[in-house]
Amino acid sequence: MAKEKKIKTQSVSRYPKEVRSKAYSYSSERICWQFSTMDLDGPFKFCGLRPETWAKILSVMKEWDRKTWAEILDDRDHSISIDALSNRAVKRLEELERDDIDGICSLHIGGKSRLIGVRDRYVFQVLWWDSNHEVCPSHKK
Repeated sequence: MAKEKKIKTQSVSRYPKEVRSKAYSYSSERICWQFSTMDLDGPFKFCGLRPETWAKILSVMKEWDRKTWAEILDDRDHSISIDALSNRAVKRLEELERDDIDGICSLHIGGKSRLIGVRDRYVFQVLWWDSNHEVCPSHKK
């Protein structure tokens, strides 16, 4: 009787080993946008923006679309802890039942304008339009 030869199978993941690791920072990944999280009501809503404002937002987002998180994040584009947010922003997060997050991400569009969202790995979950830098007011002179 012939012996059957066992064939070893190897599990293959769709992601490289460093991506599967919990220590992976995603900084070298390109930004990806999620719009289903946009707040369409409240003090920082996206509704009612003028066409030229939308054009500016989309133009900057298009530029960032080709960049990695490491290339995007700097002094103007950064993470903000929940403790640093204005009372209105904290209250709105509670109303949206998103007050369980550790922080938000602020991306500078121009002047005082910021695109506010939540960074989940390499995905930017678009949340608010902050035209007057009111989500996290700067105390710089």
